[in-house]
Amino acid sequence: MREKIIRFIQSVSIIFTGSIITMSFSYIAFGRADKVSTRDIFALLIFSISVIIVQQLLFKESAEKKLTFDVRLIIHFLFIEGAILGIGWILDWYDSFINFIIIFGFVALTFLLMHLFFHLQDMKVSNEINQKLAEMREKEKK
Repeated sequence: MREKIIRFIQSVSIIFTGSIITMSFSYIAFGRADKVSTRDIFALLIFSISVIIVQQLLFKESAEKKLTFDVRLIIHFLFIEGAILGIGWILDWYDSFINFIIIFGFVALTFLLMHLFFHLQDMKVSNEINQKLAEMREKEKK
C-alpha cells in the first residue's frame, strides 16, 4: 500500500511539473508571464490529481492487445487536452483561436514527452526484472 501511495505522489508530481512547464511556455509565448496566479497553480494541482485518477481507472486492467492500449491512451490524451483547455478557458489563459491552437500544441508536446519518459522508465524496469530473472535461472541451473 505504501508503495502505491509513493507511486501516486510521484506520478502527480511529474504531471504537475509538466503542467507547470506547459503553462509557463504558454504564458511566455503570449507575453503574460507576469499574470501567473496562485489560482492557476491550484487549478493545475487539482488537474494533476484528477489526471492520475483517470489514468488509474483507464489502465488498472492489463491490456492484452496493443489496440486496446492505444485506444485507452487516446482517451487519456483527449481527457488531458479537454481538461487543460477547459481550465484554460475558465481561467482566461487564451483569448483567440490561435492561442487555443498554441496551447493545444504545447499540451500535445508535453503529453508526448511525458509518454516517452514513462515508456523509457517502464523499459528500464522491465530490463531490470528480466536481468534478475536471468540471474535466478542461472543459479537454478548450477
